[in-house]
Amino acid sequence: MKKFVFLSIFLLHIFPSEFIPQNLEPEKLITINDGLSQNSALAIIQDKKGFIWIGTKDGLNRYDGIGFKVYRHSLDKNSLINNHIKCLYEDSNGNIWIGTYGGLSKFNPETEHFFSFQKNDSINIGSRIIT
Repeated sequence: MKKFVFLSIFLLHIFPSEFIPQNLEPEKLITINDGLSQNSALAIIQDKKGFIWIGTKDGLNRYDGIGFKVYRHSLDKNSLINNHIKCLYEDSNGNIWIGTYGGLSKFNPETEHFFSFQKNDSINIGSRIIT
């Protein structure tokens, strides 16, 4: 329950009032009923364009102040590597890096494609993404 209250307060403070929908009350909690893929937010960032990215145990959620777009793992090679997200990071090129229990995915918001690295891939990704 504390995570829901935190998410509501967090979203209300980072979005300027013009981005908050008129029907969103300050006390209202954002839940799966609003389009969030899962009620536990494990990682949250705001990108340079103002979108809020929320990582849950059931996918990556992009919130635009009105609704959600959810990205999940599928059989498509351009999908998220795993739905259980641990951490998020935006790089200087606007790519979203997603640390998951199945490995690391890089998401290009322009093409909406993921490029993923398995846990056993030999690549030096540093300590900022996987925690």
